[in-house]
Amino acid sequence: MLLEDEAGLQELFRRARSPQRDLTGWAILSVCVGLFLHALAGIASRHEHWYATPLFWISLIIIFVPCAFRIVGRDTVRRERITLSLVLGAAAVFSQVVLYPKFFVYHDELVHVEALRLLTSTHRLFHATSTLPVVRYYPGLEIVTHAVSSLTGLTGHTSGVIVLVLARVLSTLALIAFVEWLTGSERVAAIAALVYAANPQYLFFNSQFSYQSLALPLALAAVYLLVDRSHPRHRRAVLPAIAIGGAAIVSHHLMGLAFVGAVFVLWRVERVARGYNRESHLYGIVAAAATAMLGLYTLFPGTIVMRYVGSALKGSGEQINAFITGSSNHKLFVDGGGSTAALWERIWSVSSLALIGLLLLPALWKGRAWFKRRDSRAIALLVTAAAFPLLPIGHLTLATSEFADRSTGLIFVGVGFALAWWAGVVLLHRTRDWTVAITLVLTFMFVGGVLTGFGPSWLRMPGPYLVSADNRTVDRYNVATAEWIGQHLPPNSRVLSDRIGRLLAAAIGTSYSVTHVGDNIDASRVFFDHSPTPNDLALIRKGRIQYLVVDVRMSTGLPHVGVYLEQGEDASYAHKFPVTRVALTKFDNIPGVARIYDNGAVIVYDIRGINASS
Repeated sequence: MLLEDEAGLQELFRRARSPQRDLTGWAILSVCVGLFLHALAGIASRHEHWYATPLFWISLIIIFVPCAFRIVGRDTVRRERITLSLVLGAAAVFSQVVLYPKFFVYHDELVHVEALRLLTSTHRLFHATSTLPVVRYYPGLEIVTHAVSSLTGLTGHTSGVIVLVLARVLSTLALIAFVEWLTGSERVAAIAALVYAANPQYLFFNSQFSYQSLALPLALAAVYLLVDRSHPRHRRAVLPAIAIGGAAIVSHHLMGLAFVGAVFVLWRVERVARGYNRESHLYGIVAAAATAMLGLYTLFPGTIVMRYVGSALKGSGEQINAFITGSSNHKLFVDGGGSTAALWERIWSVSSLALIGLLLLPALWKGRAWFKRRDSRAIALLVTAAAFPLLPIGHLTLATSEFADRSTGLIFVGVGFALAWWAGVVLLHRTRDWTVAITLVLTFMFVGGVLTGFGPSWLRMPGPYLVSADNRTVDRYNVATAEWIGQHLPPNSRVLSDRIGRLLAAAIGTSYSVTHVGDNIDASRVFFDHSPTPNDLALIRKGRIQYLVVDVRMSTGLPHVGVYLEQGEDASYAHKFPVTRVALTKFDNIPGVARIYDNGAVIVYDIRGINASS
């Protein structure tokens, strides 16, 4: 246990002498005020007011600091610590909802909105999705969201928000329960949850309507059920752990692999630390069962998943090689459109990562005590924390940064445990109260995590249209176009559009978006050529494309995410200059093509005549 007998007695005497106040209501009030100001920041950002950015950061500070201060506090009661940890986790999800209260706007979210629409309309699993085919084989998020919607009568968006909040509650409870059981201190456990909230993907990616946002909490809960020995009959939790781990496997490919890897590491560490015993036997059974489930489920979709993962690994390898040879165009803190992060953001982001790395050094050194105790669970967490340097290193190339971002939620489980336990050993049970200092350090790390996780400043809040910039590309013009497509074009019409246009056409417009990843056809040059070429017409016929959705505003700038349509678009069109308006509107005078919709920003061309002339 964390506390020695003498320190534990001192803690009990101190609590007996000190009046304990429950200030949960005041902290929750500050969270509500912070969310209100956060919503005002979003409104101000839409109108480009100068105070939008300061208000954004003030609102996050108001949300985080009072909760952190009470959670770290020496005299805070256990119930308040856990309650505020849950409130803070839910507030992170709601911070995105108050900015975009009507619908999900980020790239991966729109992919899952399409999958949810297909499940709701067909009542069938594994329905082919056009924008990201691999999603169809991992329907866990859509199943749960559809269940909530069916039971409550709420919209898919509202039901999705409920699922995200419940998932965040599950992950927070699993982390706190696990660390409290290991250390014997709910204060250390709650601080571990605060450190976890400072991970770069906590407020951004893992709060999105995406399959990892559900699969990660499921994996954490399954591991906790497996290792918790607080109950004398804890082996009865093995079957629920396998079931919940199986749910993680069918919800997300990488989280399924992570669950199998975590159980395998536990089994191996237990064997090395304690030899062959009941626990290692238990872990071995679960590892074998999880591996079998993962293998069988991966064989179910077959080559699609392997091709998807293989393509990502290939791209990562190519970009790593380009970085080593000096031929990479990837620049830190600069997006594809040339926007550069402010100097203070770069300094804070790097400083936060450096601070975590520096604090981990003594924490891991002190963690040798767990090796002496041969506790496989704590050792596995410390090994996970030691992988922290992979996160900043992964951002040296664009492709590997995606792997680094996806693994952040896992690595910070170990980081949270290591730093919280070290703080408990070194600081928390000394005479001096370190509450203020720890709260300041956690706040610094939290702000740094937000800066690192969101990346470009335009990702954080709504605002005027930007070219190929995910949430900043979704606006009333392309949403109106998608709604018109859904009302006036036949369902499953084959559409070619830009990165966001194709997502909206599939999610809202009930169409089928032709993509390179889904149809193995790179038709991007149809947008880039200044005049229709025979090759363009051949691509249209090969892809059986019926409609072109053209956002002429693409000609106003370079794509902020690096591509106009999708990764792998025609390499001969290096984006050194914006695509021209002439190239985007070249189909106006082509026989067999009709402009059937135009709202001033987005044009829809009916090009079925080109296919008919083949």
